[in-house]
Amino acid sequence: MKQHKKPTVVVLLVLVSAVSCTRTQEQPSQETPLQTTEQVQQTAEQPNKPDQNTMVAPEQIIKPEPAVSQDSIEAFPGVYVNREQRYVEFDGEIAIDAHHLRPGVRVPPKPTHEHVAVSADKPIVYLELIACSTGTKDHESIVSTDIQPSHIHAALLMIGAESGTPGTFRWEGREVFPVDPTGGGLCVAVVFADSTVLDVRDMILDVRTGETMHKTKPDTAWVFAGSKFVEHNGREVYASDGTGIIVGLATFGTELAGYAQTFSHESEAETPVWIADAASTPEVGSHVRVRLSLMR
Repeated sequence: MKQHKKPTVVVLLVLVSAVSCTRTQEQPSQETPLQTTEQVQQTAEQPNKPDQNTMVAPEQIIKPEPAVSQDSIEAFPGVYVNREQRYVEFDGEIAIDAHHLRPGVRVPPKPTHEHVAVSADKPIVYLELIACSTGTKDHESIVSTDIQPSHIHAALLMIGAESGTPGTFRWEGREVFPVDPTGGGLCVAVVFADSTVLDVRDMILDVRTGETMHKTKPDTAWVFAGSKFVEHNGREVYASDGTGIIVGLATFGTELAGYAQTFSHESEAETPVWIADAASTPEVGSHVRVRLSLMR
């Protein structure tokens, strides 16, 4: 990885069993065009040959940056594939500020049974996403990235990940029922500059109890929902490239990777409970990498 003046952090999405996602040590390892169905399939088969509409500098293809480990290859600019260990990584940065109270940032209320976990000197940052495209939902996502979501999708296909469908809601008369996403299981982790791998569930707190998602929902996982293809200007395109929804927590319906249990991102429908843990969240702007690994 390149050296940065800012504190460096690496975020990884690890596809392993839920119980195995723990803190470990290991060796370091603007708007973009929408991708059509054919382009996503072609890029999965020919990773370092971008389509003519994708803005990629020649030197990025000829001389890719070093991968996180010697077993990884840079399949696309900023997207790394390790076929042996069956994971995909992509570059990003911490999008939220979980440390500083500023004008416009919600000030914590006095502790009640609904907010027993709130610190008086930290902002409450409710989370709806783990990772999003820069300039979309950065204020409620742990990580933002300039990486094209369809490239991440193609990289997952390269390691044998099975794509499913995003979560949604089904109306039956006046009642609405959640429909959970499908797809191969994923584990999401964050890898810091010192090579510490942190399960993303350890970065998320239940605002009511102060306990981590990892503790309250130890069997929680994500799935390779695969987003979907939609009609745009007369052609079929990859939805996540347009919405910027990459790794979801709440359900939006176009997630590349979706939280396995569907719940609404509308606070009127469901009271939000998941907030960022300031103790484990780096400073905003810290560079990170995200890894997606196939569940064993």
